[in-house]
Amino acid sequence: MEDIGLLAYQWSLDFLSQLHKNGVTDCIISPGSRSTPLVLAAASIDSLQKRIVIDERSAAFQALGIAKATARPVVLICTSGTAAANYFPAIVEANLSRVPLIVITADRPSKLRNIGAQQTIDQVKLYGNHAQYVELGEPNSDDLKRIPKIANQVFFESLKGFPIHVNAAFRKPLQPESLPNPITIYPDYVHFHFPKVDLTDLANELTVANKPLFIFGPSVIPLLNFSSIYDWAIRNSIPCITEILSQITANQSFTTTFLNDPDLKNYFKPDLIVRFGRQTVSSVLDQFLVENSEINQLHFDYFDVWHDATFTTAQHFFGQIEMDELNEIPTFSDENWFELWTNSIQENRLQQEDILNEEQVFTDAHVFQNLSLWNIFDGLHLSNSYPIRDSETFGNFKDKKVYCNRGANGIDGVISTALGNSVTHTEFCTIIGDIAFLHDASSLVNHNQYNSNHTLVVINNGGGQIFGMLPISKMSDKSLLKTYYTTPQSFQIESISKAFSIPFYRVETCEEFNLALNKDFSGLRIIECVTNSEIAHNLRKKMAKNN
Repeated sequence: MEDIGLLAYQWSLDFLSQLHKNGVTDCIISPGSRSTPLVLAAASIDSLQKRIVIDERSAAFQALGIAKATARPVVLICTSGTAAANYFPAIVEANLSRVPLIVITADRPSKLRNIGAQQTIDQVKLYGNHAQYVELGEPNSDDLKRIPKIANQVFFESLKGFPIHVNAAFRKPLQPESLPNPITIYPDYVHFHFPKVDLTDLANELTVANKPLFIFGPSVIPLLNFSSIYDWAIRNSIPCITEILSQITANQSFTTTFLNDPDLKNYFKPDLIVRFGRQTVSSVLDQFLVENSEINQLHFDYFDVWHDATFTTAQHFFGQIEMDELNEIPTFSDENWFELWTNSIQENRLQQEDILNEEQVFTDAHVFQNLSLWNIFDGLHLSNSYPIRDSETFGNFKDKKVYCNRGANGIDGVISTALGNSVTHTEFCTIIGDIAFLHDASSLVNHNQYNSNHTLVVINNGGGQIFGMLPISKMSDKSLLKTYYTTPQSFQIESISKAFSIPFYRVETCEEFNLALNKDFSGLRIIECVTNSEIAHNLRKKMAKNN
């Protein structure tokens, strides 16, 4: 008689082993019964890094963070039912960000679907267009040779920047009577395969442009950036705008307020714009692209994703730019044009620093200014909403790998993603607002599974203050803004920190903040920065008007 449990185990082991051989090194498992064959298989692979996360929502965001930091696909394993549904937000983010995830959901056999069996939902194409779907089927002894081939297919499809959903159905019994000995596998080095970009059109444009401008937008996976192209542009006197998420660590000094003055815009009008990476974060930059829509605009990125929210790009190019070919392109950029941009950006930064130094009250702005000077960390995660925007205006994070979930731009899963990001860093920092912190506070239960020294800076400015910059804030009934938008909360961050045995500091001045930053620590710590939101709003307005 066939040992159903042993077959399910072998089926799972063959699949996971092949993924591991190809280069998958990390697996996050959420406990459950139906996924037992997958869990036992993962447990028997000694060389596979496994983390156990009880909340599938947090698990998926942690996997997202690890995949971004390592540039490797990460495996997720969960049981059937709503457990799989909890992966959805992170899968949406991974799809829009082109981050490779391999999501393996255990399922009931097909005969138990749609008849009221417990913990059974329709998991077929559960994530819709946000993940490629693979039905692994029920274990079959005549079909074992197929499993490593499917694993290969799944792995290499994920390297195109897609989440892959693998649905695996198992019958009971779910485990063998005894398990074979653990195995060790030596995974291959993972590398993405991109087509070579034809640079003919770029060469044609650059040879006739006297005032070219390169704009480097976000690069979601830090290892896939355009630093070499930035260096080439600077050598050829082409001015560059580098957003903080571009991973161009040599120059993080651009502030978008520089382009706000209508009287100066004609001086900075290019005759060619070339964008690299994803859609720019800055609304001022987006407006700049719109105002120069009559100028030829080219866009390059690794992944085949159409990023043109301003409807201004004439041509898109996807794939790998060969530097040998780029070096052969002659350029004729005007050196005066290059110096105009470079000097103006530097002067603007100094003027903004003067404005900030004049303000004595502790604000969101001072958090970024002080963290820019505290140079101990090599990795930084920025929450969406104000932190990603304020980092450009008030911060200057040179030589840092910077992360942010800019696929769907949500505030969910920020702490979880940051924990995952930290795996490749010795010293890490996360900047998050109070609402985003509360949204993902339960993920702090997992902090001991990560080894980096991690400073979690919570800017407590009394709720979602970014809504104060939107038209809704100008309505006569101010209570609407507070009740339905900024939603200030009364929770105590210190109490949450104590619940998870995490060192905590509460600061209200720059001096207190610097003292907290310089305290010795190991593992995760939380620093709550209580800031003045009204003065922070005024500073942002001053910066926007300053030119």
